[in-house]
Amino acid sequence: MRLATFVLTTGVLTSGLLTAGCTPGPLQGLWGQPPVDSLRLTRHSLTVRLSTGQTCRADFAPLERGQRLSGRFADCPSELSWQVDFNKPSYLEPVFKDMAQPYARIRLTDARGFTRSYRTPYPTRPDKDD
Repeated sequence: MRLATFVLTTGVLTSGLLTAGCTPGPLQGLWGQPPVDSLRLTRHSLTVRLSTGQTCRADFAPLERGQRLSGRFADCPSELSWQVDFNKPSYLEPVFKDMAQPYARIRLTDARGFTRSYRTPYPTRPDKDD
C-alpha cells in the first residue's frame, strides 16, 4: 500500500513538473534579457543585436588604449547598460580601419543587474569567468 501511494504521488508530481516545463513563453534565459546575437565594437561605437532582432547602438569619442567608457543604450527597447574596457587597437586596424575590431572587454548589464561579459574580437562568446 505504501509503495502504491509513493508511486502515485511521485507520478503526479513528476507529470506536473514536466507539464509546467512545457508551457510556451519567450526564451529569456537566466540573464533576464533576450540572448545577444552579435556585438560589433569599433573605436567610436558599440552595436549590439539581440536575438529578438532589436539593435542597440552607442556612439562615443574614439577610444584610447587603457580607457574605460560606460553608459546606457538610448535607442534600445531593452534596458541595457554597457561598459567597454579598451585594451589596444587591432593589429589590422591600419589596413582595415573600422572593419578590424579592437581588443576590449565589453560588459552588458540588464535592468535587474545581471551582467554578461564579452571580449572582442570574438564577440559572441561570453567570458567564462562571468
